[in-house]
Amino acid sequence: MGDYCKSCQYQRKERTGKQSCPFNSLYWGFFLRHRELLGKQPRLALVYRNLDRMDAPTLAQIRQQAAAHLAAIETL
Repeated sequence: MGDYCKSCQYQRKERTGKQSCPFNSLYWGFFLRHRELLGKQPRLALVYRNLDRMDAPTLAQIRQQAAAHLAAIETL
């Protein structure tokens, strides 16, 4: 696997904020939006355990940032 993020302007390890990678908030936002549908899938248990460890303000920021990214995509 290559390191495609090496020369990227975003910080790949940050979940939220101006310099955070858009894929992070979109990834977590997807699982937040579809928790009812996907939350009982055994193969996704690790994803949802990680989500459960996040505090409420972080989850709210993720939702907000993911919605902003999706809105920007829709206007293209």
